[in-house]
Amino acid sequence: MNVRILRVVEIGALLLALLGVALVARNSAGLAGPWLLVALLATVPLYVAGRGWRLPWWLHAVAAALPASLVLVALAHGHGDGAARATRYGYGALLALAVIGWARTPRRRLAAGLGVVALTADQYVTAWFPWWGGQDPTKLMWGSFYWHNQFAIYLVIGAAVAAVLAVAGRRVFALLGFLVTFLAGAGVVASGSRASFALFALVLLLAALVGVAANRWGGLLRGLALPVGVALTAMFMTSAVFFPDPGAASGDEYSGVDRLGNGVSAESSISDRLTWWGDALRLGASSPLVGVGLQAFGRALQCERDVTLASHPHNEYLLAWAEGGALAAVPLLAMLVGVVWLVVRSMRRPRGIDVERRVPWVPSGAELRADPVRWGALIGLVVAAGHAAFDFDWAYPALLAMAGLVGGIAAAPVFASGPASSPVRRVVNLVLVALLLAAAVTGYLVDPLPNEVLRPLIPGMYTCPTG
Repeated sequence: MNVRILRVVEIGALLLALLGVALVARNSAGLAGPWLLVALLATVPLYVAGRGWRLPWWLHAVAAALPASLVLVALAHGHGDGAARATRYGYGALLALAVIGWARTPRRRLAAGLGVVALTADQYVTAWFPWWGGQDPTKLMWGSFYWHNQFAIYLVIGAAVAAVLAVAGRRVFALLGFLVTFLAGAGVVASGSRASFALFALVLLLAALVGVAANRWGGLLRGLALPVGVALTAMFMTSAVFFPDPGAASGDEYSGVDRLGNGVSAESSISDRLTWWGDALRLGASSPLVGVGLQAFGRALQCERDVTLASHPHNEYLLAWAEGGALAAVPLLAMLVGVVWLVVRSMRRPRGIDVERRVPWVPSGAELRADPVRWGALIGLVVAAGHAAFDFDWAYPALLAMAGLVGGIAAAPVFASGPASSPVRRVVNLVLVALLLAAAVTGYLVDPLPNEVLRPLIPGMYTCPTG
């Protein structure tokens, strides 16, 4: 095939995958319509274009285990309720594999990173226009997530890529990074999410440090401009320019920072989470192999005490343990270990490349300037994996898609110069991808409510133990 035609096909595959993410993000963050399945299938061409079967078999094994383990848990308990979680996990995993295989060069990673930046801006726009149309600046912007924490963390993940692009990128890309960071920051402030606000502040701090390492004093100035620009943007987007008479709608003056937590005290939030985490540990221990069953966390609690139904322990890793036991928790634990390994591996000096580093474990300015999106994506991946330990992030396919994108970009350089692919590895990996797709589609088809993830108690679905 002609090289030029091949490049067009490969770019087309990336755009198709990004379009799938955009459709997921815009439709109730993936919980409306069949868009999750559409996006899953739209990711396959990118995997093919990137020849993802050349990647290590163990990477494919973990990716396939994420959805397959949940289907097995559903089979073990004899019902499909909640099995669509396999579809969400399979989608994020396949997207990560596809991007790792495709984004082999800094230029390709820049293209994928620009997609992340565009998706972040799109979510802000999706949220802001209805907010503006309502003429009530106290109405928090929750975008297509309809919940402040997940809307905000989606913006923070994307802002990590945009902020590093702003401090270490070149010209128009840096300007785009500044613009999206400002808008994302304004969205985080307006969301009222405390954890996201803190993580966003950490992202800006890390971006400033990257700027110093990449461009010395110029990078420092860029880094200092980020929080100033965010504050000014947040004030401007809620000013009289857009909300000339806010009192008519709410009778209250708007202050995004004052609304952090949306009326729920930090002490209460932490206390509730600690209680739910203890519940999750105990429920998983009661059935350590396959858990109490998908979607059964809140139902099991009904058997123990009179509480408002908590469908989720606000920790994705503990949810897997409680509802799926070791079968569901081990793949997630392997993924978490992989994130830690990736961070450590990324900080090491590149093999076979003569790179002068002032500090062995700190990338040089040349490395940062040559591939800023890679480092922003690494920060975004850590944010995505970390925040999932405090909330029900992965109930929303859009957040798994964003995690898959930044994870793929961050991991791509590590696997770009791996050993040559053998015929046996290709066959094994293609079988594992087929298993991933089969499990993801099966989970969606057998779940009676595939688009409802935090559902109320369904009588008879979970039987309380007697005695």
